[in-house]
Amino acid sequence: MRTFETLLHPRSIAIIGASSRSGNVGNDVLKNIVENGFQGEIFPINPKVEELYGKKVYSDIGDITSPIDLAIIIIPAKMVNDVLKQCGEKNISSVIIISAGFREAGNAFLEKEIIQTAKKYHIELLGPNCLGIINPHISLNASFAPITPQKGNVAFLSQSGALCASVLDWAREENIGFSKFISTGNKAIIDEYALLEYLMRDEETEVIALYIEDLQNAPEMMEFLRKIVKKKPIIVLKSGTTDEGLQASSSHTGALAGSDDAYSAIFRQSGIIRVCDTQELFIAIKTFSLYAKYIPEGKSIAVITNAGGPGVLLTDDIAQRGLRLAVFSEQTRNAFSEGLPSASNISNPVDVLGDALADRYTLALEKTLADPFVHMSIVLLTPQTMTEVEKTAQSIGEAFKMNTKPIVAIFMGGELVTPGIKILQKYGVLVARHPNEGSCMLSLLYQWKEICHRHKYVSYKDENIQEEGKKRARDIIENARLKNITGLPEAYALPLFEGFGFRTLASHLAKNAQEAKKYAQEIGGSVVLKIVSSDILHKTDVGGIRLGVSWEDVEKEYEEMILRVLQKAPDARIDGIMIVQMAPQEGMQMVVGAKRDPVLGSVVMVGLGGIYVEILKDVSFGVTPFGYDDALFMIRSLRTFPLLDGARGGEKLDTENLIQSILLVGMMMEEVPEIQELDINPLLVLPQGKGTIAMDGRISLSFS
Repeated sequence: MRTFETLLHPRSIAIIGASSRSGNVGNDVLKNIVENGFQGEIFPINPKVEELYGKKVYSDIGDITSPIDLAIIIIPAKMVNDVLKQCGEKNISSVIIISAGFREAGNAFLEKEIIQTAKKYHIELLGPNCLGIINPHISLNASFAPITPQKGNVAFLSQSGALCASVLDWAREENIGFSKFISTGNKAIIDEYALLEYLMRDEETEVIALYIEDLQNAPEMMEFLRKIVKKKPIIVLKSGTTDEGLQASSSHTGALAGSDDAYSAIFRQSGIIRVCDTQELFIAIKTFSLYAKYIPEGKSIAVITNAGGPGVLLTDDIAQRGLRLAVFSEQTRNAFSEGLPSASNISNPVDVLGDALADRYTLALEKTLADPFVHMSIVLLTPQTMTEVEKTAQSIGEAFKMNTKPIVAIFMGGELVTPGIKILQKYGVLVARHPNEGSCMLSLLYQWKEICHRHKYVSYKDENIQEEGKKRARDIIENARLKNITGLPEAYALPLFEGFGFRTLASHLAKNAQEAKKYAQEIGGSVVLKIVSSDILHKTDVGGIRLGVSWEDVEKEYEEMILRVLQKAPDARIDGIMIVQMAPQEGMQMVVGAKRDPVLGSVVMVGLGGIYVEILKDVSFGVTPFGYDDALFMIRSLRTFPLLDGARGGEKLDTENLIQSILLVGMMMEEVPEIQELDINPLLVLPQGKGTIAMDGRISLSFS
């Protein structure tokens, strides 16, 4: 277990590259350390200077005889590795490399050198190409950030130094404090996972916020966070998507799984609260820095307002965020009828009217907070001629002191409401200036409540299916390996799916027209003809599917399909044509698939299937391993879920079997490492109780 004691609580610091030039990074870092009151020993190193900021300057790190906990390197990249070796020989256990010019500048070899050196000497290395660190609890600003934040309970980690500076500037204005402030840079040795493990144990940290641009090992992060995430809220702002996800893929899932939804699945299943932009990041930091311990019991909100329009805007935003307005108890409604003007709206939102003095707000807030059907409250104030801004703020603050339910005050305006905002801040009340900001705060708190009360994580396994599936998969994959085939079309993919418990239609692979007729007669009734080729991704594009063919016409249709496909795909290798039983004319076509990503792990997708999957893109994702509740969330996230659930009097479909299909695909990806991508498309979801049918499918393999 890594303690990072000398990195984040050093007793002595050497600054290699301390500069006498104002505005130089080496000067700014030293100045910040000295002038912010760090109590440990400080050793500036620069062969051309004798004294800086009242500190003796050393020519070389070898000249320092005292022990050094932390070295900060701010010199040209090509010189860093030699200096890092000197640090290792001097038994310096922690090093921050602020210098840029490594992997991010195309010099990966320089970064590889410092990684090798750090590992050789067991150095905890932060960076390179980073801003540095700040620990306000020991008055340490070991960075070139121009602002040192106040002490607080939020730890912030960021790959972007520029974003660090913006967050610090915003936090000073909002009076937000930090426990630790860490710029991770290129993450050559120390990454987010190592720091998260430390911060989960750190008593000064109650909230963790991250900005990340890339993930090195998402499955490892998920496994770690699932064990500890309920202890402290973790907020993440993630930019970018994987290059791999944007490359051409051999399946619908592969084409779509590079989307940002896959990252959202990782964060959701890990228990991380994801925000979409810097504004929401700031709101989340502010919310949890004040209210991390104010967990609402439910999603019902009481709104008190003196303005109808903003109240309506707020109501809309509450609904869009998946929250709801509380329905008041009879006792609460009676109290409003007696205590508020007759023109007031006594349902929700409660309109105390534009001429409301502080006493009306006090009454409304007192009664709503006492209502058992109210879990959270929002008090919205606009500055009108009779509005008592400061008295109202005072009454909200007093109510907050006596209450355990989250309260957000939305004071809309500028100069007129600022005195009230300052009063609320002194009480520790969450304050917003805009309706959507206030509803966002409560939405974040509710997300945290859901994470804290989430079911215990369980990975889906079925030992009977597992053994049969693995056995059949080994036979099919070994045959493909011998033939050097990496793309398994329907004729080979469906038997593998059957081994893992999927129901399929009766089918046969016909090598010629005569075999096709024989198989059609065996199946009986009309059949479907499907071209079989590992070189053809979409059969419909080349005329490779015919529905409802009678056994009398099968031979003719067989010959015509072969000619038609070869005209459109002359280089395709054709193994024959599948003669398939006609599917039931009921239910709904879905797709279930998966892709193995080098960064994200195995990403499983479910969505509207057939030919519409990449057109409408109504899909959702999960990342293995996962359990029943994760699969349920995936299907409930679809825009088409109401159709599965029998919307508008429609027949309810077998969603339980669809969930089982998602779980089976996840298990398949865990048990068969050769599978890189797969699609079951369409997966026909039949009416409730009738199950599902895997009607078509494809698998992409890798033998490396």
